Amino acid sequence: MPPEEMVRKALQLCREVIEAAPTPSIEGNPVAEPSPPMPVEIICERAHCVIYEYAIVTVNFVADEFKGRVKVKPVVRRGSKKNVERYLDLCRMNGQHRSVPAILMGGKLVFTYVPGIEDLRRAMAENLADWEEQFQSEQASPQ
Repeated sequence: MPPEEMVRKALQLCREVIEAAPTPSIEGNPVAEPSPPMPVEIICERAHCVIYEYAIVTVNFVADEFKGRVKVKPVVRRGSKKNVERYLDLCRMNGQHRSVPAILMGGKLVFTYVPGIEDLRRAMAENLADWEEQFQSEQASPQ
C-alpha cells in the first residue's frame, strides 16, 4: 500500500474514533465550559491623573498573573457618557455613590483605595473563585 493511502486511512480512522468518543465528563456530568473573565473595574475621577495611572498599573500587574481570567476595565467618573452610566450602575448595585478610587470585582466593591500587591492578589483570587463557582452553578442549574 502506498504511503499516501496509509496516511489517508489512518486519518479516516482517527476521525471515526473522535466522532464515536463520548463527551468528556466528570462523574457522569459534562465538563463545564469556562466562565467568562471576571470584570475588575477601577473607578477613577478622570483619565490620566496620578491615582488613575497608579491604580491601572497595579491592577494590571496582578491581573496578568491570572492569564485572561480577569478583565480590567477603568470607569472614569468624569469621562464619556458610557463611563458615567456605568459608574451610576455600579453605585446603584452597591447602594451608594462610590468614592474614588474604588476597585470592584465581579460588580462587588472590594477596595476604596489602591491596595498593596499582596492584598490585591489575595482579593482577586478569592473573588475570582466565587465568580467562577457562581458561573458553574448557573450552568449546572436547569433553565
